[in-house]
Amino acid sequence: MNAAEDRVLYARLMDAIGADGAGTETTDGVVLTAVGGRRLPWPMRLRITPDSFGRVLRDAAADSAGAFPDVEPLEAAWRLFLVHLDEAIKTARPNETELLPTTTGIASLRADMTRAPITPEQEENREDQQRYDRLIEHFTESGRVEVEWEAHTLVLRERDGRLLARPVRVRLPYRATTARLRRDGAPDAEWAVLVSELTAKIDAGATDIELRENGSMHVRE
Repeated sequence: MNAAEDRVLYARLMDAIGADGAGTETTDGVVLTAVGGRRLPWPMRLRITPDSFGRVLRDAAADSAGAFPDVEPLEAAWRLFLVHLDEAIKTARPNETELLPTTTGIASLRADMTRAPITPEQEENREDQQRYDRLIEHFTESGRVEVEWEAHTLVLRERDGRLLARPVRVRLPYRATTARLRRDGAPDAEWAVLVSELTAKIDAGATDIELRENGSMHVRE
């Protein structure tokens, strides 16, 4: 029974990763260039095979149940695996190309299976990326939202269960956004201010919002 179940689980993983060459299977894993339509900063190898993936989930099922108590343990393990995969990709350091499932999640490692050292500048860049991702997620979790990653643009069609009269385009260039968050030396506080400003403009009826390099917002009603 496990062999058939494993094939289903592995196929589900490949579907979640996405089509169009986002995941290329090799003998010791899947080389990823994108996950769920989102480009990775560099190709990474997820150390999972059709024979190992089901075992990884079953080994994690009991410990995963607490995170998603409303579903079966194996389904909870599947959901938590995707959470760990996303987190490992987001926090991977330069030259970390290997994604290795562990008993506590997924580790990002270099080809020699060690972690890359990180400089203060890289740590700052990593924190910038985390805040930017959190900003995007704040709005995508509020309803029907399309993310145009190449254009750094959100297209909001629904907010908090309410269908918007017209789609709202919110352009958040990465450089402009991170510069805005850093400008007063309190990026987490500025993150909350930026969310509040964007929300107010959306609620006021703006349909086209762009964050400029100087931190200001260009708005068209």
